[in-house]
Amino acid sequence: MTTILIKDSYALYRDGMQKFLSDLFLNNYCENVNFLFEFNIENIQKADIIMMEYCKGEALICTPELMSRKRSVIIGITNENYHAKSIFPNCISDIVFIERGGDLGEISQQIIMQWESFKMGRRIDCYRSCSTCQRVKISKKQLAVMSNIHHGHSIKEIASLYDLSYKTIFSNKYNVMKKFMLQSDYELLVFLNRLSERDLLLRPGLVPGCNL
Repeated sequence: MTTILIKDSYALYRDGMQKFLSDLFLNNYCENVNFLFEFNIENIQKADIIMMEYCKGEALICTPELMSRKRSVIIGITNENYHAKSIFPNCISDIVFIERGGDLGEISQQIIMQWESFKMGRRIDCYRSCSTCQRVKISKKQLAVMSNIHHGHSIKEIASLYDLSYKTIFSNKYNVMKKFMLQSDYELLVFLNRLSERDLLLRPGLVPGCNL
């Protein structure tokens, strides 16, 4: 039996994917599927396939829980085609992406291709080491600006808070968006919401010891 862990906040999509994958593995491999939905270390270690939703830019940051992966297939679910050319963190360096609204035939072929590769032992355990990880990093200064933006403060308000120029704060915002390939304020806010869910943002206001 194949074990698949699905982490997705859209209940209808998650339910539909469960039915889709059940049929896919039954029709192609005569196998039943055991589904897991709690994203924790125990289930990550059990899973043969891990499916996770990603917003724009999120795949470039670290997901520490995935360091506990056994040899497994990891599939990212996105709302649009993901053509990022960046190097992903070691924990998901072997990730492939499917589009949430993509063609089911193409998604089937992608999953089958990854599963066949997995069964033939072609996947490499390259996600064990953090020391060589080339994940995109965000500085404490940038994190302070992002935390204030996430809590609704304008660039002008943040500049006043730190007694800095508008240009300096805007530059921090621009550099973060460039690092994570975010092309609009909407994409930035979705990304910051996801960071907040992971408890990666700072408390709003002036951050002690952080001199922008």
